[in-house]
Amino acid sequence: MKPDVKTVVTSLTPKFEGEYARRFDQLCKALNRRDPTGRDETLRAARISSEVAWASEMTMNRVESQRYLTAVLILSDLINLRWELDYSPTGLELVAPPFPDARGLTTEGIQKLKSDLRNELAPAVRKQLEHPATVDFIRRMEQPHQQAKHQSIRLLIADGTELVNRLQNVVALTEAEQENALSVAVRPYLQLVNSEQRDQFTGIRLGDVWRYFRHTWSIPSMSIPGRQLLYLVRDAAHPNHSVMGIAALSNAAMQLGVRDVYIGWTTANFRGHFLDVIQRQDLSTCSYLIDILERYIETGIEEIDWQGLVEPHEVIEPSETVVNRLRTQVSIFAKERQSELKRSNSDINGDLGEIEEEIFELADVEDEALQPDVSKEILALDEKGYEAKIGDASDAIVGPAIVRFPFELARGIRKEKLDRSLQDIGREMALSSLIVHAERNSRNLLLDVPRQKRLTLEFNADARDTLPTIQTIDELPLALGVTPSGISYIADLKTLVHMLVGGTTGSGKTIFLYSVILSLLQTHPLAADLQLVLCTSKLEDFAFFRGLPQLFGNDIITDVADAISIIGDIANNELDNRSRILAQRRVRSVEDYNRQVSHEEQIRPIVIIVDEFADLADQVARDRNARDALYTNVRRIAQAGRSRSVHLVLCTQRPTSELFPSNIKALMNARIAFRMNSQVDSRTILDESGAEHLLGKGDMLFKANGETERLQGFFVNME
Repeated sequence: MKPDVKTVVTSLTPKFEGEYARRFDQLCKALNRRDPTGRDETLRAARISSEVAWASEMTMNRVESQRYLTAVLILSDLINLRWELDYSPTGLELVAPPFPDARGLTTEGIQKLKSDLRNELAPAVRKQLEHPATVDFIRRMEQPHQQAKHQSIRLLIADGTELVNRLQNVVALTEAEQENALSVAVRPYLQLVNSEQRDQFTGIRLGDVWRYFRHTWSIPSMSIPGRQLLYLVRDAAHPNHSVMGIAALSNAAMQLGVRDVYIGWTTANFRGHFLDVIQRQDLSTCSYLIDILERYIETGIEEIDWQGLVEPHEVIEPSETVVNRLRTQVSIFAKERQSELKRSNSDINGDLGEIEEEIFELADVEDEALQPDVSKEILALDEKGYEAKIGDASDAIVGPAIVRFPFELARGIRKEKLDRSLQDIGREMALSSLIVHAERNSRNLLLDVPRQKRLTLEFNADARDTLPTIQTIDELPLALGVTPSGISYIADLKTLVHMLVGGTTGSGKTIFLYSVILSLLQTHPLAADLQLVLCTSKLEDFAFFRGLPQLFGNDIITDVADAISIIGDIANNELDNRSRILAQRRVRSVEDYNRQVSHEEQIRPIVIIVDEFADLADQVARDRNARDALYTNVRRIAQAGRSRSVHLVLCTQRPTSELFPSNIKALMNARIAFRMNSQVDSRTILDESGAEHLLGKGDMLFKANGETERLQGFFVNME
């Protein structure tokens, strides 16, 4: 029997006025399935891109342009999912792609339907499995090694026979009785995925559970800027609450809802809109917002587990003593939580960056392709007079580019002495680029040995998903790379303020800048949220970014004289202008100012990226006054940038003390060194040696707040 075909039709009626209404009407006519343009994918994509660009550049009526952009992106998302638009004078209807109704099918028909669905997904699944890192991830999920903190994910896969046994009794009942019986036999529910939370049955992180089923079941998920919510569809009737499906909420409505003051997604936006309504004396809207706030507070109170903290009568009428006691308890809970986080992440310095999620867990060192000869390391150290105790292979950490061994030196032997012998030790081991680090809060040292086969970490959807959703536009999270432990490393440029980057040709410095720029664009998709000043003499390396609305003048600055002039204008005019605005509002920083004003009035951050600072210095090398002016302007931005949300990212291939005097270098809080030519160059950037032994191609040392972390940068394929 051929399955019936069902069609779902829904309507979309956004209300626009003026130019927005006219353009939306023209867009819907062009995308209409009855129109030849609406059936042509190329023409459709070009028209949608044109509308997105137009709405993004509109700054006169920011709220209305956001609403329009939301509607356009919703249409784009639905069209990509094979929905069709049926537009007529009576309104817009969205027609979902037809899907079969399996009721009434024979067993053979159901098997045929399942086979067709699998065949439709198969090419996308196979494409994912072409990536070695994906295959390795799936293997570790299904066959965890003995030291893993979790059990096999196969425990979460429902057994078909077990499910059939549960449903057999339901089939035998009458149609009226089947509904209640079915609700007992199968009990589906949605579980919100928190990347750090672990599954109670297997110990696997929920983010990895979702990722496993995405790789093995469905097409790759598409990541877009903004908030993304992931869900697992689980069956409570199964002993381990087996996973029945996965879902992701990351469409245009959600991502722009964060920015829309009318939705009030953030408390800052809600407060700003509420104050605006009061000033306009809009009583009906004010009453509506008070109702929302009241329900929000009531819901929050209902979800508080107050048992053991207060007595029932104290909940109804809390005294000042009770409130103070609860505040003390909150402080205690916060300290306990911080202690737990420090214990669970003792090898990561929380001050340096924000850990969002693991991109991949530690690889199994028993893998033949990765397994190093531990005895070789011990022998090489002992022969050089260093009594060392290195653990077995199970103690090693396998990163994307290195294998890291913890070891102990005999008492009285200094690490500095070992550093001077690393080249000789590497020759004994037939390995180059050895680096030794001191492990935090431990007597152990860490020996980094290059992997026989390095992994390439692409700046793909998984990497972009680690970027957090920003709450204010002055937050500037950057995806710097991955630690040797396999953890995505996120640092906020708002906290770092300025960054000094050095590296030789081919070390990965330019590709790193790509990931920095893409991180900023992902979290700040609108021109009103960010101004990016990109200065480079290598236009061909950054041509992909030309025309971006976030760029100063919508273009890349390639003329050195223009770059010096713009930096001077920011230092002498923009900083002063921002200082006057902050003084009028009586606040100390742009962050404080943005909290008090509506989104339209907020001051956007400025990020100045100079691809080769030596080009600017060479331009003024013969003119002492011009040179002094350049360095004075850079120093002024470095000094005042934190409070006025102006940030510097200065890069160079040839770091010298002349190029970066001490009075400027001291103001660059964050330092990143890729492979350097010499120990002197490494000390110029990091104030310590080590970068001369890096592997190149994105291998870096990141230093902030006095702590150094080794990272592997992402590869960005701009094609």
